[in-house]
Amino acid sequence: MRNRRSLYILFLTLIISLTACGKNENKNIFASVQHITSVEVFKIVNGEEIAISPTDIKIDYEIHKIELTFPSGTNLTAINVRFNLLNGVILMDPESNPALFNFSKTNKIRVEYNGLETTYTLTAKTVDMDLNKPKQLWIDAEANFERFLKKENITFYLDKAKETGFNEIVVDVRPLYGKVLYNKTKSMPRLTQIGNIRRDADWDYLQFFIDEAHKRDLKIIASTTTFTIGRSSTREGPAYESSAWDGKTTLLYKSTGMIDIKNDPSQVAVFLNPLLPEVQEYALTFIKEIVTNYDIDGYALDYCRYCDETSDFSEASRKAFEEYIGTRITNFPQDIMTWSGGQRIEGKYAKKWYEFRSKIIHDFVKKAKETIKAIKPEVQLQYWAASWYGALYTKGQNWASKKYNTSLEYPAWATPEYKNTGFAEHLDVFIIGTYLETVYGMSDPESIEYGLANGRRILYGDCKMYGSIYANNKDNVKDASYLCLRNSDGLMVFDIVQVIDFDLWDELKAGIDAYESSMKK
Repeated sequence: MRNRRSLYILFLTLIISLTACGKNENKNIFASVQHITSVEVFKIVNGEEIAISPTDIKIDYEIHKIELTFPSGTNLTAINVRFNLLNGVILMDPESNPALFNFSKTNKIRVEYNGLETTYTLTAKTVDMDLNKPKQLWIDAEANFERFLKKENITFYLDKAKETGFNEIVVDVRPLYGKVLYNKTKSMPRLTQIGNIRRDADWDYLQFFIDEAHKRDLKIIASTTTFTIGRSSTREGPAYESSAWDGKTTLLYKSTGMIDIKNDPSQVAVFLNPLLPEVQEYALTFIKEIVTNYDIDGYALDYCRYCDETSDFSEASRKAFEEYIGTRITNFPQDIMTWSGGQRIEGKYAKKWYEFRSKIIHDFVKKAKETIKAIKPEVQLQYWAASWYGALYTKGQNWASKKYNTSLEYPAWATPEYKNTGFAEHLDVFIIGTYLETVYGMSDPESIEYGLANGRRILYGDCKMYGSIYANNKDNVKDASYLCLRNSDGLMVFDIVQVIDFDLWDELKAGIDAYESSMKK
């Protein structure tokens, strides 16, 4: 593993920028302070600087405190933090550039820019490290449908997962087709065929996974798609089998005009309109069935979002939005957005529209957690979304903390109230999708290292965060799995199909072992 000083250089830089902004609510302060060159954490051994990696960094905005956490046994008095400054930013106590602090004392740090000043405290602590962090292997239902028709294949790969170092299995039991792979249901259609592959077995897929996983001391997280009801590319699923879904599938507004999503084969799936009460109740029904009837350890919401920026432009969504903003829209959907030459042009209500849609998803996530906890409080609610937060407003996915003021960083599309739709506080675990080819590089927004640090910054500690990697990026899985364990609360690897196809078991084991070995030192 290479020197990882860069993570903490930029991560602390980001924290400082938000501290200044949080107090002053000043966009110019935010824009300038985030250009602090670096913050370095190190110790000096025989006159040489040795980089030190904190295991966690937390900030309390109420009392303006930054706290670095190190493994037990770390000599805090030997830890140094250096601030390098740029762009007219002044760090005082001391007034030098670079400004050097040592943890032999508590440091009061003042930041000044353009006559505005913020004071915060920099402290450190040590904790015993958790060698048994969650290490999840995801099993996608569609990609593995044929392989896991046989029980012996399930037990074989559970053994492989255990030997590799995984301790949790995420089992997809409701893929995009909108049908389920569990038996204990009163109303959900069963998934018996994908393409030309049929499943005629009468044994309970989810129950078998639970029984065999628990025998191996593996936890089971049940995953379901939330708002999908079929595959538009193949016209399979309940959306095409029953008129009950007419008017409930999302209505897209594309450059070519309005189209029901089930008639658009370019879409990844047929999405339902998340706004509709009957759609939400349907989703809560299969959530309640699984949590009530199965001994699962966690529940992962997948595809719990809007399709994209083109949805949903139905009359129901129009009326609900008008009620939300308290005014009649006479030019719909053009006051939301329109198209010119294939390019989306946002209308005067676009930002409120994004806020409105994000609130729909926020409110459902809150309902899902309340539903799960009312049945089995010990079952953890988990949620996967991509790490590229700034692009997800088009899907209504605000996985941030409400403490994170989105509009300061993304004024082009976020209202000041958008932050209130952040649903991190309603999750037990956020699985951040750092599905990126580059592992290290905090100056590179396309790196896993950057994505993990940015995720912690945005979540504010409201829930746990597991780093997740895409096994299709087969050349980096050792370093990527190590980094996720080192710099987040756990690891998720998607998907077992690539792990099998590329024979990545040894690489993943090496990454997991490297993390655990580093924590024992």
